[in-house]
Amino acid sequence: MAVTALVSSMAVDHIAAFGVPLDLLPYGWDPPPQITIPVLLMIGATIVLMWHSFRVMDSKLSRYASTPRTQAQLPPEVKAVYDEARARATREPVDAPKIAQELGPQVPDRYRGNLVRLIYFSAGCAQGMDPRDAVHYAERTVSGLTGQPPPSSSE
Repeated sequence: MAVTALVSSMAVDHIAAFGVPLDLLPYGWDPPPQITIPVLLMIGATIVLMWHSFRVMDSKLSRYASTPRTQAQLPPEVKAVYDEARARATREPVDAPKIAQELGPQVPDRYRGNLVRLIYFSAGCAQGMDPRDAVHYAERTVSGLTGQPPPSSSE
């Protein structure tokens, strides 16, 4: 019992040492003995680290949002084919190979792989796939059509 009173009075002293006058504490309030200087320092350090990490993330996001887009826009004729392909693949997901065959020759070679990926991704999503699974489905299909391995996820 004497140890509890001693520890309890030490906790009150620690709180007073951090600038909380004992007069402002509620009448009869005896802080738990777990509130000590190391605990308070650990809580403070955690708050500071979390605040800093949020500031860093906010800085990165604002920097990303403020930069101009460096990716070139699609030519209007290619964008029209992409829009048609997306709409048709969403409407008729089982006809994805047929859609890719019909619309593939309408775009230049450098856009064709992405067109096929778009078609199979849209078809996969329309069939109820998770978007990540639809991406894998599209990549497997494109690599199967071209005989090339899919690009790694680190690119």
